[in-house]
Amino acid sequence: MNNKNTLTVLKNDELNYDSYIVFCLNSHKYAINIQHVIEVVNIPYITMPVASPKGVIGMFDYNGMIIKAIDLCPLIGIPTNKFSVNNQLIIFVVDGNFGAIHTEYIENIIRINRLDLSPFPFGIENSFISSVYKNDDVFINIIDVVSLEKTLENNKSVKSEIDYSVYLPSDENSLKILNDRTNQFKENNDVFAFSINQHTVNQYIMFDLGCHSYFMDIKYVKEFVSINSESITPLPYTKKFIKGLVSIRGEFLVVLDLKCFLNDECVKNSETAKIIVIKGNDYNIAFLVDDIKYIKTLKQQSFVNSDKNLSSFILAEFEENNTLYSILNVEKIINDESLYINY
Repeated sequence: MNNKNTLTVLKNDELNYDSYIVFCLNSHKYAINIQHVIEVVNIPYITMPVASPKGVIGMFDYNGMIIKAIDLCPLIGIPTNKFSVNNQLIIFVVDGNFGAIHTEYIENIIRINRLDLSPFPFGIENSFISSVYKNDDVFINIIDVVSLEKTLENNKSVKSEIDYSVYLPSDENSLKILNDRTNQFKENNDVFAFSINQHTVNQYIMFDLGCHSYFMDIKYVKEFVSINSESITPLPYTKKFIKGLVSIRGEFLVVLDLKCFLNDECVKNSETAKIIVIKGNDYNIAFLVDDIKYIKTLKQQSFVNSDKNLSSFILAEFEENNTLYSILNVEKIINDESLYINY
């Protein structure tokens, strides 16, 4: 097969893949197609009505919109655990309707071939769990948010049996944290506005390198994986920022210590350290970072200082809550000649 045909096969195969956010609820794993996701945020203050439909925790103010917070547990038939200020919401949109799925924590972003999805085995009528994916002997239930919206609509007259005031954080310190987050949403009405012009709105992953936070366009991300230093095999005669090789599901990746590459300071071993596997056919590389925080949707119009003399590895900057964040120039990094290993 010639190179042109090989590239065609790779391109067609890539069309079968979708990116999913994997999250956890009560020791079970679920995933939602990222094409529906607007943002992943830490849980804010949620206002609970006197009576709410089954599966609806309450409402919260998000950039001037009132959005319902959804608890999947009663809809699936598993117990609801107590919430914490560290829980997160996946904000999604379907046909102009917004919702937010409560999660205990976000575990990963993965790429899934549609051919590897199996039908949900129990055949529940109108189920919003559309399929199941097996990943390293772990089953991940795929949530169809279109069907989820229909399920919630059908349950409008079914009153919730859960008193969420018992489950939501209620101590003074937690309430302050939750209210502060809600106020930040109100102050940032101009940061996000849903736009039909999808080419002007992109999703970004926020991650930490030391005491600084960075963003990178999610289009470059294949997945992210928790890692420890023992899993990385050092390579001799390489530069300081080349951490070594790691095998992820049989694929060998060169691990770039991103903090060391940008600032000449290495990522320290910690429980939160992760590698971001970069998507591409021409290279096998992963970025080592201190921690991954959340996913955010940004408008390019919100970028600032993009015309000043930034580092060549910084694409642009944007300001939020009086803090300036940098957006990585991933193309520039992965094509930098210093990354190539020659023996």
